[in-house]
Amino acid sequence: MLLPPDRWPDSERLFGPCGAHGRWYIWWRFPDTEYNGYTAVKRRDSFRVVVTTAEHSPRVVAYRDGMSVG
Repeated sequence: MLLPPDRWPDSERLFGPCGAHGRWYIWWRFPDTEYNGYTAVKRRDSFRVVVTTAEHSPRVVAYRDGMSVG
């Protein structure tokens, strides 16, 4: 099951505006040389595509009282 696109703001809220210090935890999808050249925005956009469209996407978002917490 994918992260529904309408839940993407929950991921942004969870990881923060820069995606965990600009990483967005997508390094394993790209060769080091390619990933290291990405800006935080490119990493965020790539992460969004993976979690909302990829067949095998990592997507666990925990909620407490309707807010993403982990």
